[in-house]
Amino acid sequence: MRAQENTRDPNPLKNLYWGDTHVHTAMSPDAFFFNNTTTSPDIAYRYAKGFPVVNASNGVRIQIGTPLDFLVVSDHAEYLAVPMRMFNDQQASLVETDFGRRLIELWERNEHRQAAAELMATINDNRPYAPFLTDAIR
Repeated sequence: MRAQENTRDPNPLKNLYWGDTHVHTAMSPDAFFFNNTTTSPDIAYRYAKGFPVVNASNGVRIQIGTPLDFLVVSDHAEYLAVPMRMFNDQQASLVETDFGRRLIELWERNEHRQAAAELMATINDNRPYAPFLTDAIR
């Protein structure tokens, strides 16, 4: 039995596209705490377009075999880029708060999970740390 040739005209309303609708960068606290401490939205899009990038978790150069048709960077709004700016950049408006000093102390003692747990608990308990919500931080 031979496969029947497709004799229909293409239908642009039914084309199949490949992509990812849920990607987090280092700007999302959860991704940051899972060792994605350097990936920016630009790096994520470069990867999706087929360019080589460096994997934030292990430092290995990676490149997707076939570029994606679309990518959605869906970073969390809660504490957007706060861990990145606190631990990577040591932004004064973050590290000079009581809670910021506590998190930095944990981070420097390699207690990354505890730092993550304490920061994320403020979101889970619906009690965000007010000094991290100021215009200076946003």
